[in-house]
Amino acid sequence: MRIVVSPNTENPSASFPDPKASCLQLSLDIGIAGLTKALAAVVFALAAASAGAHLITRFTGRDHLLGLIPMFQMEHEGNVPALFSGLLLLASALLLLVIVRSKQASADPFARHWTVLCCGFFLMTLDELVRLHEMMSAPMRLLLGQGKLGLFYFSWVLPALAMISLLGIYFVKFLLHLPRPSMYRFVAAGGLYLSGCVGMEMLGGWRAETHGSRDPIFLAFSTTEETMEMTGIILFLRALLLYLRDYAPRLQFATRLNP
Repeated sequence: MRIVVSPNTENPSASFPDPKASCLQLSLDIGIAGLTKALAAVVFALAAASAGAHLITRFTGRDHLLGLIPMFQMEHEGNVPALFSGLLLLASALLLLVIVRSKQASADPFARHWTVLCCGFFLMTLDELVRLHEMMSAPMRLLLGQGKLGLFYFSWVLPALAMISLLGIYFVKFLLHLPRPSMYRFVAAGGLYLSGCVGMEMLGGWRAETHGSRDPIFLAFSTTEETMEMTGIILFLRALLLYLRDYAPRLQFATRLNP
């Protein structure tokens, strides 16, 4: 797919607006199916590497191995899986930015929703790289007391659940205004991502509290969590690219399919 971003307010109906009249231009050749498969293969390879690193540690007692083991364990930060996940989020944010610019140029009534979504993904990119959300756990534990927390052992999930609920209410009309295929794709991608980053995190917290963070089941939960998150982001990237391809004329975008 070839995407040429070129908002043209003088002639919004033009299939390929005049580049001289555009405020933003982007040329990008993408095979959506091939890209999705390639990214999914990377996720599978990272999940396998993480599982292999855990098995090496469990059966040999080595937890470093020249730095290679922590470099691929998905529950750690600042390593290969975290970087890849951050790049996926950044790619989503940049695609959303392209859509935001076009929506603003056409005075779309849902431009603000696209903007909030775009800003959210830039914040998620930063969070993935420096784990900002984990800084909320200590103050939340002070508020909850010293007793058993169970599913809320990683207590940052409590404010996260509240925020997700508020954002869910805010985005209901936005989702309903989308073309049905895009709405279903967005909901499926978001559901998978949130099931991983919140649902599996809660299960992992319950296991970590009772068996420790080196427990093999906890590590399996962590690997599953990160795999679900990455897969959800890939599905969202695919949904954005398909949105650009299928509904580009309405966004004052121009699209061409490669043979």
